[in-house]
Amino acid sequence: MDQSPQHPKLTNPRLHGWSRTLRDWLFPPACALCHQESEPSTSHAGGSFCHDCRQQLHAASAWYCPRCGAVVGPYSATSEGCIHCRNDRLAMQHVWSIGNYEPPLSHAISRAKQGDLALIQGLTELLWEIHGPAMIAWQPDLVIPVPVQWIDRLTRSRIPTDELALLISQRLQAKLLLRALRKPRRTIPQHQLSGKERRKNIRLAHRAGWRTRFTSQRVLLVDDVLTTGSTANDCIRALQASGSGPVAVAVWGRGIGQQHTPLPQDEASSIPPI
Repeated sequence: MDQSPQHPKLTNPRLHGWSRTLRDWLFPPACALCHQESEPSTSHAGGSFCHDCRQQLHAASAWYCPRCGAVVGPYSATSEGCIHCRNDRLAMQHVWSIGNYEPPLSHAISRAKQGDLALIQGLTELLWEIHGPAMIAWQPDLVIPVPVQWIDRLTRSRIPTDELALLISQRLQAKLLLRALRKPRRTIPQHQLSGKERRKNIRLAHRAGWRTRFTSQRVLLVDDVLTTGSTANDCIRALQASGSGPVAVAVWGRGIGQQHTPLPQDEASSIPPI
């Protein structure tokens, strides 16, 4: 099985906090989303986004469906899923997301998928701030990203899902396996397809990594967006066929049936399929 990299641990958190405060005073941070100067904050996610953008990305009063991760109304019945997932077959135990895949979160995620490191870090910090305690309580043994095809890995300078998995594994102090899953077959980008077409397109597209075997470990699978759950379900099939235990999923955004949300005209560009 793949070995996770060793991550250095801070030996003096108080000193780190003072150095962060001094850095913010000398070099005032800019919002990762709107690029306006933001107030220094002791909150990790607050330090990445200005107050207005943070409020738009995540409402403090948001209620989540524990089954699919969608933001729902405070009085919605979710014991058997919500209106967005009640009729879907989902193989994971839980889904954690920042919110529904709609502006401005969808625009932030689209830019993060293009390799914007500040947004990759900021979105991951926000996800952790919201759901970190629940992820810790679930006690995953392994953190595994949804894979991209090998040719995409060769042509990109940064793989956002790998960065997301790395940051989450560091927070959880869980083992990171970047090559536990592979995607040998190229597929049509999911955002171009309907729900039924997505399931057919991604079916049996993922396999466990070469010589990868599990012994019932609990897995946190990470991806950028979950919409129908077809990609996650196929990855879970491959993981459990190789002996993994229960799987939960962490994503930046929860698509609730929308097609691809375009970027504003001045930010539009071709986003490679993931």
